Amino acid sequence: MKKSMKKIAAVLSAAVMCALPMAGSFGTTASAASSRTKSYRTYIDFKKRNSAQANFRVLDLEFFTYNPFKMQSIKRGDVGGYISAVHGSGSQYGALHHREWKTGGQPGDGTVLKALTDVSESSTYKFEDNTIFRVKAKKNNGTVLSYLEVKEDTHSLEHISGCLSLETVLVGDANGDGDVDISDAVMVAQYVDNNMKDLDINLRAADADGNGVVNHTDQVTIQEYLVHLYNFSDIQ
Repeated sequence: MKKSMKKIAAVLSAAVMCALPMAGSFGTTASAASSRTKSYRTYIDFKKRNSAQANFRVLDLEFFTYNPFKMQSIKRGDVGGYISAVHGSGSQYGALHHREWKTGGQPGDGTVLKALTDVSESSTYKFEDNTIFRVKAKKNNGTVLSYLEVKEDTHSLEHISGCLSLETVLVGDANGDGDVDISDAVMVAQYVDNNMKDLDINLRAADADGNGVVNHTDQVTIQEYLVHLYNFSDIQ
């Protein structure tokens, strides 16, 4: 199976190299990436675990990134609401980012916010060693329903506390081996074309364009990233 995957990857890689210049002429608007970066997408999810947590209306996020990690964007997830406050500050050590998310009614279970962070592809620094998250789910009156803090010394790529959970993925790393390469594009193609639901694929990492759906666009996005047409953060 591994040998066949390598053969498929080699064939697809050659096809990609031939086809991408033509694909670019059909409307790719992003210019060639000036410097390659790795992108990490962090999901902050809400799941009601008791009746009190149904009163969740406000989420406070503090997110500190040490240099050389750079926060590129924080966007709403699929539970709606709006970002009502945005501020932060920088220093020689990194940057502190703050977002306050609010909803007018009771949210359903799902993703509240998504944060995208970049670092140079050549960097040897690890995401989990260079970021700190503090997340609070609150009532409208400020009462804290759930608190989640992930520090450098306690960081894991998945963390759960109360009704909040936090997961970080390397964008494009569909097979979870820690690198983004042609085998990830192959895996996305297999998942989409052959409906191979038993594949050991990380769907959040496979969602290269960040729209919440894994399809052929993600396969192409990974391929175009690999030939330096753009970084993932350019198209989020």
